[in-house]
Amino acid sequence: WQVSTIHQMVSAPPLNPTIGVDLTGNGVSTLVLPGVEYNGFGRGTDVSHLIALVDDFNKTYPTSVTGKRTPANQVIPRITLPNAFSNGDAFFSTDLRLTRVLRIRERTKVTVMAEGFNVFNVANLSGYSGNLTASTFGQPNVRTSQTFGTGGPRAFQFGARLTF
Repeated sequence: WQVSTIHQMVSAPPLNPTIGVDLTGNGVSTLVLPGVEYNGFGRGTDVSHLIALVDDFNKTYPTSVTGKRTPANQVIPRITLPNAFSNGDAFFSTDLRLTRVLRIRERTKVTVMAEGFNVFNVANLSGYSGNLTASTFGQPNVRTSQTFGTGGPRAFQFGARLTF
């Protein structure tokens, strides 16, 4: 018998929380929330710190509070965070292969194998939105892989090889 495995682990990636409006007038509407470094959510800015920064933003910038607009005359929205959000999901996948060589004759053998992909069936979610003004902020919208194989839904395959 032979057992082979591949195990992959990747930590959750950082997320860039953007505000969706151009506060500076430079034409870029994907500005990072003031107080957060670029790709800082999940790498120095945690959930509680982000909530505090959003509260500060909502007291300082929105048109409904200050009456001010962006240099391009855009309304500055108030940010409402979802009840639960995250910077992303860690990736875990374990693939396993079990092989057995059966000798039929001196020079003939059959190798039978069974393989399992993502044997623990971890969801491996991705596609987290970084737009703070969207209701989908910090929510996953896809699996890392929708197909069979590493990272996809749990799948099995069986095979045999005849060597002569």
